[in-house]
Amino acid sequence: MTRLLNKKEAAEYLNVSQRTLDYFRERGNLPFHIIGGKLVRFRADELEQWATGRTTNNTDKEKETEND
Repeated sequence: MTRLLNKKEAAEYLNVSQRTLDYFRERGNLPFHIIGGKLVRFRADELEQWATGRTTNNTDKEKETEND
């Protein structure tokens, strides 16, 4: 089972500030889990997939722009 990360650990894992992490989470862009109705936690494997997907999507959009 994948270890759950707290907000500080997740921000460090993604190399972003905790405020940026909150920004993504509040907009529904970032996978997270609520435990006990209060604690917010993140799975490293889900963060990795999310980050990889964002990088791939940005690269695809840049290629589309270059081809226009």
